[in-house]
Amino acid sequence: MILDVAVDIRPRSATFGQHIKIELSAENWYQLWIPEGFAHGFKTLKPDTHVMYKASNYYSPDHDRGIAWNDPDLGIDWQLYGQQAVVSEKDSRQPLLSDLDPDALGPMGRTPPNHDFTPLNLNRANVTVLSANPS
Repeated sequence: MILDVAVDIRPRSATFGQHIKIELSAENWYQLWIPEGFAHGFKTLKPDTHVMYKASNYYSPDHDRGIAWNDPDLGIDWQLYGQQAVVSEKDSRQPLLSDLDPDALGPMGRTPPNHDFTPLNLNRANVTVLSANPS
């Protein structure tokens, strides 16, 4: 079981810096598709949680980027309830989103100025969640 979070990091997006979060588990069979231009992070909610995910391309260290999981401007409630987060050394060194130049965000930061992004409604009630439950 995990708390899955996606943050819109498309600089020209009307929802830039906003996030959604949802619980995913073997019990609810939910899956979350995170489009290009969104940062992704998760918190395990049970010990020994296994997380499987698919990516649109092979891992490339040259393109590995991140933002601070606890960036106060993002306002993500990680539901720590007084517990200390266990974060990798790499993830603990990530910059705040506001400290990044749009070019540091990769291709979505260099979108042509006339590209019209359709604003996403990031209200929890409107999140599209796919279910793989065979029943």
